[in-house]
Amino acid sequence: MSPYADTAELLGLPVLTGGREEIIEYLVQRAGAGLSTQVLTINPEMVIAMHRDPQVAELLRRADAVVADGVGIQLAAKLLGVHAVQRYPGVELALDVLERLAGRRVYLLGSRQGVAEAAAANLQARLPRVNIAGCHDGYFAADRDMEIASLIKESAAEILIVGMGSPRQEQFIDSARLGCGAKLMVGVGGSLEVYAGVKERAPQWVQDSGMEWLHRAIQDPARLGRLGSLPRFINLVLREYVGKLNDQVC
Repeated sequence: MSPYADTAELLGLPVLTGGREEIIEYLVQRAGAGLSTQVLTINPEMVIAMHRDPQVAELLRRADAVVADGVGIQLAAKLLGVHAVQRYPGVELALDVLERLAGRRVYLLGSRQGVAEAAAANLQARLPRVNIAGCHDGYFAADRDMEIASLIKESAAEILIVGMGSPRQEQFIDSARLGCGAKLMVGVGGSLEVYAGVKERAPQWVQDSGMEWLHRAIQDPARLGRLGSLPRFINLVLREYVGKLNDQVC
């Protein structure tokens, strides 16, 4: 695959189409070509945020590669007739990036103090060739973004994995991408906590059933309040679906 790929317009974003192997190969090709690439792993909550806030929408649309993270995005794609969009959770995509680009220097940024370091240790045990160049927690104000970007640049990291939650992680990548030196930057939400062993992923059968979001909410009750975005997401998708039907009739 060339460093350019096919996308499908979905809920206001150009989402990458094709299977996981095609997506990861696309990202590897861009990294090999030295192209600056911000990867956005989109879920329903982020879609609602961008439809409610024009600034968030503008921020998310500046990403170079948009991947369907949540099962809700995949289901919405099928309902809206965009069958080429496949789910690729950020927690798995980042692992595949590190495995395919083993040896490239990697910086882990996010979560509370000590989590990124624990994630680095576990990743190095799991992927012996992974090259962790540095770590930093994600608890810093936006006015320190350039300071943190300088730390990343000093580490000579080529890959930046950012787990700060959305839209904060996208804000950081957007502001720091020119100054941090990394070429491939992936927003992964709470994945650093999974890599660190602080939180566990749902069993495979729960993942396959599309209910991993509920498992995460049970592990982290603070997420329960955020589930209120799901009815709004369903309403948004249904309105777009009805709009498509009306267009076909006309």
